[in-house]
Amino acid sequence: MLRHMKCQLNHLISKLIQLKDYFVLKRRLRRLAPGDFLITPLPHYYSQHTKTNWRERGERWKSKQECEYWEARTCAIGCLQMVISTKCKPPSIAALTQKGLDLRGYNTETDAGWFHHPLVKLAKQFGLDGKVLRYLSIPKIIYELSKGRFIIASVNSIKLDQLLKDIKRPARTNVDHMVLLVGYHLNNKSAGFYLMNPSYPNPRGPNQPFFIKPKSFLHVFNHRGISLYPCYKQCPKTAPL
Repeated sequence: MLRHMKCQLNHLISKLIQLKDYFVLKRRLRRLAPGDFLITPLPHYYSQHTKTNWRERGERWKSKQECEYWEARTCAIGCLQMVISTKCKPPSIAALTQKGLDLRGYNTETDAGWFHHPLVKLAKQFGLDGKVLRYLSIPKIIYELSKGRFIIASVNSIKLDQLLKDIKRPARTNVDHMVLLVGYHLNNKSAGFYLMNPSYPNPRGPNQPFFIKPKSFLHVFNHRGISLYPCYKQCPKTAPL
């Protein structure tokens, strides 16, 4: 009962913030040119699934069992890897996962997913800056992307897999999932989004983003996310892939 009330309250707050964003950002969004917009340079694609090569490519997992445990839980780390790749060569997903654990970014006891604030702290170690966006509206996403800021968005993995039903995808254990938004298509009526999914690449090419129409995106979106963008700090030397 309490959980249901909390969900209803969060939904109401989300709707109010979306309404506020619509009026606050309306004039700014009108200035944007219609058509496609992609942040450049586009990230290099990285997959969260490394079970078949956990010993190769410097993945540095302690065991195959550890790799199998984390490969279903590192979607956020895969997204972060992709953003880091726009600045420098990122660490392996195993090394980046350990750095995130050192920042208490994941509680293995509750197994409820990555905490957003530690992910921002982790990003700052690699010459990025960012902020947590708890109630994230569509106008806010468009505005952030138009400023060259990547969005790691929280989505429902089951609904996303149903949407991308032509994709051969691995079995899912978690419903919560994160994808990387890298651009949008804007017209007079609505906007669609370009995204990269750490669970599986686009069949057209691993570095080719998926495109999702507005209504479809709203069907999978949880209205939470992280905005990440480069700052002027030099990216440090990183562990090998």
